[in-house]
Order: sequence, then C-alpha cells, then structure tokens
Amino acid sequence: MMTSNACEKWSEAIMSVSETIQNEFKSKIQGEVLFQESMARHSTIQVGGPVDIWIEPKDENDCKVAQELAQLHDLSFMTVGRGSNLVVRDGGIRGVVVHVGDAFQTVTIHEQKNDTYIIDVGAGMMMKQLLSWTADQALTGIEGLEGVPGTVGGAVAMNAGTPHGAIGDAVVSVTWLEKAKLVTRQAEKLEFAYRKAKIPRAATVLSVRIKLEKSDGAAVLGKLQELRRYRQSKQPLQQPSMGSVFKNPDKTNTAGKLIEEAGLKGVRVGKAQISPQHANWIVNLGGATANDVEVLIRLAKDTVKEKTGYILEPEVKIIGEHS
Repeated sequence: MMTSNACEKWSEAIMSVSETIQNEFKSKIQGEVLFQESMARHSTIQVGGPVDIWIEPKDENDCKVAQELAQLHDLSFMTVGRGSNLVVRDGGIRGVVVHVGDAFQTVTIHEQKNDTYIIDVGAGMMMKQLLSWTADQALTGIEGLEGVPGTVGGAVAMNAGTPHGAIGDAVVSVTWLEKAKLVTRQAEKLEFAYRKAKIPRAATVLSVRIKLEKSDGAAVLGKLQELRRYRQSKQPLQQPSMGSVFKNPDKTNTAGKLIEEAGLKGVRVGKAQISPQHANWIVNLGGATANDVEVLIRLAKDTVKEKTGYILEPEVKIIGEHS
C-alpha cells in the first residue's frame, strides 16, 4: 500500500505533462495512451513508479507520431519491450515510454536460397515465440538463445544472449525509428559485442532481419527442450526477476560465482532477494520496491569488489527517479 507521501509524489508526477499535451497525444495516436501508468505492470521484476505517458502503438505511424510529439514538447523518450532487463525507480519516469508489443508480433520469410532463409521479425515478438516458430519451420541458427526473456527488439538492442550464443550472431540488419526517421543498418555497422549493439538509446526498433538455415525440426526442438530443462534446474524461473543482473567478467569467474563466493546468495533487502538458486538473479518475493532491488545490486557490486577486486558491470538498466 502506498503512503500518503508516495501518493502525493505520484500525483505530482503526472502534472509535469499538461492536460493540453495529454489531449494532443490522445488525439493523434491511434493506439492506447495511458497517463500515470505504473511501470511495475510492465517489468518482469514487477517494480517501478509511474511513467507520465505510456503508449501502446497500433502501428509504425503511431511510433513516428510519438517521437515527433516528444520532440515537439521536449519530453524524454524511450522504448521498451517486455521490460525484462529494466529496473524503474520508485519515483517513476518523466516523459514518454513506448511499448513495442502486440502490434509488432510478426514473422515472415523475406528470402530463401537453397537451405538459407532470411526472415523478418517484428520487434514485439517474444523470443520464446520466435524460437517455437523456428522449430515448427525446421530452421536452425538461434537455438542457443533459449531462455533469453523479453522481445526480439529488446534482445537486439542489447545483443542479448546465453553462453551458447548471442542474437547478433544471426542478425542481417535492424530497422528502427530515430527522431521520427526510418533507419536500417546492416549487422556489420551495428558493432555487436558482449551485451552491446550500436543502436541509439532513443531509437524505437521496429523489425530485425535474421539469417537461418534449414535443418531437422525434431533436432531443433530437441535442442530447445534440452536447454530449457537445464535452465529450469539452475534458474528461479517461477519468480519475478530480470534474469541475469550483471555481465560476466570472464568465462571462469562468472558474476554468479563471484556473488556466491562473496557470501551473498539468499541475502534479502525488504522483499527482494539474491536468489538462493542462482546468485546472479534477484527475485521479487512479493511486494518488493525498486529501492530494495537497487540496494541489492549495489551490495553485490560493492562486496564483490571488496573481496575479489572484480568490478561487476550491470547487465540491467536502472532508470527513473527516486521516490
């Protein structure tokens, strides 16, 4: 339950966007436009305060209009997918957040040459859905991404991956909107690296072109099921989380190993906990705040540095204002 002070701050937040501006967004965007929308509803760890303007675009034009209006009114702007690598602070976000979701869950075969398939995937498609589609189509090349949470757009923006590969390994090109202009970049210009891609922070990724190869459908499905069983045995998939919190410093000294050796496995702050199952995951035990999560992130980083000398770099993004 929110305190009276929290309610007052929540109410003040929406006042940063005038009623005139609110009405302009509502009248010019065909999709859903919400004000004072809780970001806890839109992040996989289920924490976060309100965003001034939340937009569920109906199509590409809605994304373009949202960027134009944000520029016109000098509002901060960002795009999210499922919010699987995001911690929004309890004070929320001032400005505009566009959610690339259901309207962008498409996949089509762009080109086929012998056993090579080039597919176009909407940025709102969930990674899990895409992997199921590739198994149905007997296409191989991205099975190693089993377990990557969130959407294709979110995954490519950070070059998400697992020890078995990253999405950038299969990308041909990415198309996004930047300052209301359509941009397409080939993979070689995106400079994919470990959890990095050269995609502007203010861009709205619309689609990703991916290269796959024809294979045996049963073999593709079998590989996905094998990786899924492994994850279920090692990771707390039944609890709200963000997935891996920190990048691995190297292959030997993984973030999870360092945090566990620092004695932090199972440590709690409020209703957030460093998972007893996997030390590089923080879970919401029910009713956690973003501050609980952020304190645990700082604790893990500071303790590991003090005990080992390693400086852990967060894989998740922490954004927004303190309450």
